[in-house]
Amino acid sequence: MLIAKHGTVQNSEHQIPSGPRYARAKGACIHFQIARSTLWLWVKARPGFPKPLKAGLKVTLFDLHAIEAFLRSDAAVGGKNDKPY
Repeated sequence: MLIAKHGTVQNSEHQIPSGPRYARAKGACIHFQIARSTLWLWVKARPGFPKPLKAGLKVTLFDLHAIEAFLRSDAAVGGKNDKPY
């Protein structure tokens, strides 16, 4: 794995931006094309899924890069965490 000058981590398959990129639940759901109920199910039931950050009483943020990395690694191991329970 190499770190490029432009703030991305490169490997043979993908370029992964370094550092977190946060979005609220609605934005994360739009980004991953999932329902909010699916996002919260993943948070509560999938082992190793990145935990959201509480930024205020009514503000919860999700690290999109961490979720992308989790989904890639989950797919690479054959989707062991496909079932939410």
